[in-house]
Amino acid sequence: MEDNQEELNNNIKVKNLKNYIDKKNEYLKYLEKEVSKVKHDIKEKKEKIWSTCNHIWVPDRSYNNYDHTPYYCIKCFLAR
Repeated sequence: MEDNQEELNNNIKVKNLKNYIDKKNEYLKYLEKEVSKVKHDIKEKKEKIWSTCNHIWVPDRSYNNYDHTPYYCIKCFLAR
């Protein structure tokens, strides 16, 4: 009889943990959608800056790759 009660308690614990995990996964999906929205918004704003700014491009000397020297705008700090 005691084994049955212990088995029932374990089943309840497992079910509760499974529900907890499911809720956390739903919350993660929500947060991922929110992050995606924010990234999209940032991208739109950068595109607006790109088309609006009268760029002054200077080499980025902190970049240590000899194949390609990136440039950034000293006004808006976007890179190209």
